[in-house]
Amino acid sequence: MATMSTQRVQQFRTRQRTSKILLTIEVDEVLLVEALVEARLLYRHLSDDRRAITRALEKLSVRSKRYDDGQAEGPRDGERSGDPATAAMAE
Repeated sequence: MATMSTQRVQQFRTRQRTSKILLTIEVDEVLLVEALVEARLLYRHLSDDRRAITRALEKLSVRSKRYDDGQAEGPRDGERSGDPATAAMAE
């Protein structure tokens, strides 16, 4: 039990140092996936993959920041979450 608590504290402190937060939100999954697919951030065949959805949302937050800073650009080839072949080509 103490190990889990220590691990959570370490993760919390790491997030604090890197200016990140952990959010729990409730959304309509179908609408979210459709929006991410339409924004070209997620491949439709990965709509059940929680990690791919999380990565797509992280990319969306970065893209929103760039847009706010006036550095907006469309998705590049391979930018969709979860596709190893196109992601490797984009690197």
